Amino acid sequence: MSIDPDAISDVIGGLVPPFAFAGLAVQQGAGAPRFHVAHTPEIAVTSQTFWRGASISKIVVGRTASVVLEAHASTDVSTLLGWPLRNPRWPDVPITVAQVASHTAGFDDTGGYVVPDGQLVSEWVLARGAAAFGPHAPGAYFHYSNLGYLILASLCEAASGEPFHHLARTHVLEPLGIEGGFNWAGMRPAQRQNRIATYRRDAAGFEAQIDSADAHLPDVPERYVLDRDVARLSPQGGLRLSLAGALTLAQSFHARQERALWTPSDGHGDTLEGVFEGYGWGVQLFEAPTFYPRSLMGHFANAYGFVGGVWYDREADIAFAYALNGLPVGDEDDAFCTEELQIFDAVAAQVA
Repeated sequence: MSIDPDAISDVIGGLVPPFAFAGLAVQQGAGAPRFHVAHTPEIAVTSQTFWRGASISKIVVGRTASVVLEAHASTDVSTLLGWPLRNPRWPDVPITVAQVASHTAGFDDTGGYVVPDGQLVSEWVLARGAAAFGPHAPGAYFHYSNLGYLILASLCEAASGEPFHHLARTHVLEPLGIEGGFNWAGMRPAQRQNRIATYRRDAAGFEAQIDSADAHLPDVPERYVLDRDVARLSPQGGLRLSLAGALTLAQSFHARQERALWTPSDGHGDTLEGVFEGYGWGVQLFEAPTFYPRSLMGHFANAYGFVGGVWYDREADIAFAYALNGLPVGDEDDAFCTEELQIFDAVAAQVA
């Protein structure tokens, strides 16, 4: 059965309100891509408008790392970084590159993962000590961590001697023809202008959290310093891309054979109510998701009032990406929200 654009449009159109912006891009096989966008009258959004992709960024970070670091998957990260990265509770247990990529290194975001401008990542992490880690030994437990993906980007720099945003552009974005960049790095003025803010909503309406119309957009310094400026890129969630770029990223899974670095059979983990089943190099792998009738690969996103996802259904050869902007203030639940489940159902219904 082919994609029914009217059925998809009805679903997306019904999501505004409550959201400020709702978008879904779908393509099955060699068919034409379909873009469905709805938004409030106060904002203008198309399939080419840029937005902050939150944890969709981890697909690009993980894929970059798979090129730069896969030969070092079992290597002690301290060897590559040049500084001793250990969980103080287990000082004799090395942390490997694969553990960092698969969220099994033991990092915990409770102690924070935003490095102050101008401070070396190495100095900041070492100063955190045990506060950078949870209660589990390296390799023993899956625990999703934004800090881990900041470390993974730093590892890419340490192994290559190149700035991370250059690596991501060279190995992932440019080969796929995706326009975008981490925290706007390398993006043209016209692309910076063609953006939508990330919103939260309350009883008074929508309030921009990031990338507002009058915001001073971040950029990397002219003299980039490895181990310092990688944090300014926000590799854990700072990728800016469009709905069209997100669909291209989803389509790219067609040509890839993703390998799980962690599954529940490897040990226990925080699955966050079914959000995680298996994890590879920046990719969630579902053999039997509870929210979709076939296996899926891709990544979810949830930050600052934005939820989204980039997914590929290999059995039906369907690539799709969605973005919902304007969650309520105080909603920090990483579990898929009701509106996301509606989108999964709508896409699944297109295939007999």
